[in-house]
Amino acid sequence: EFSAFGAGPRACLGKPLALMEMKLVTALLLRAFDIELETEHAGGYTASLMLTIEPGLFVRFTPRDPRDDASLTWPSTP
Repeated sequence: EFSAFGAGPRACLGKPLALMEMKLVTALLLRAFDIELETEHAGGYTASLMLTIEPGLFVRFTPRDPRDDASLTWPSTP
């Protein structure tokens, strides 16, 4: 898992909340935006305390129109 949270008896107490927040934000972004790669990525990584993508991962966020997605609207009542 993420080394930022530590390990053993002194592990971060907020780890479960932080992981849940990351999942929530990811779900909200995927629901609200279409996400596309700006350029092709070769898949290079730099191993350090954090695993970083080199030279970076460039993406384009395009807002979705909520009228085009039935899951974003309330169901109609008879």
